[in-house]
Amino acid sequence: MMQLIKLEYKRNPIHSYIVSFVILSIVILGLSYFFALVSHIKPEEAKVNAAITTYAYVFNMINLISLVSFSVFSSVLFSKYIIEEYKGDSFFLLSLYPVSRKKVFFSKVILCVTLTLLFSITSQLFVYLFFMLTESIMPIMENDVFTWQLLISVLPNITLVALQAVLVGLIAMRIGFINRSLPTTIISSVIISIIFCNIVTIGNATILNFVTIIFYIIILFTIIKQSEQVDGMELKE
Repeated sequence: MMQLIKLEYKRNPIHSYIVSFVILSIVILGLSYFFALVSHIKPEEAKVNAAITTYAYVFNMINLISLVSFSVFSSVLFSKYIIEEYKGDSFFLLSLYPVSRKKVFFSKVILCVTLTLLFSITSQLFVYLFFMLTESIMPIMENDVFTWQLLISVLPNITLVALQAVLVGLIAMRIGFINRSLPTTIISSVIISIIFCNIVTIGNATILNFVTIIFYIIILFTIIKQSEQVDGMELKE
């Protein structure tokens, strides 16, 4: 399996995705400062809603933006490594592999999942570290107290957002695979990630975690079903 994953990695260089990752990280970082400055830009709103003057507000917005951004990023990866590969001439090329088609499919899924987790977690760590470093030197959030323990407190959220981005990408890939459609895959990821964001804004972590676990169970069975579909595609094409 590892050899197949390495082969897929070599067949589809990730240079363009690294550039996208850097751009996304910079944009998310810029938006984090924007949300930190909201209380200064709109002091009248800060008086009415004290929550926007806290680090919790900024961190929550970083989570939401990261979730949507890397959900779409994940769907693009799945589109490139899977959706495109199972249509047209690319599919027949895959049929020439002297290995099980299921193994090829799962190697692609594992690679996409790994890259999504890697890029998402790295980006969030960069954003949080850079933001907190500047806050420790020249704080913007004057009404809240900065401590480096805040970084430890956000680590579970960083992991959760990465896992949710992977989940959204998997669901979008499954939807897009029905018609081998890249636009459908990407649009589905946007819609699903927005649904997750709405659950987050409700503020009930229990509901969000429950929904995430249920979706993971469902997607596990659908991915297994999809691997069987892939295994029989040669007879249908």
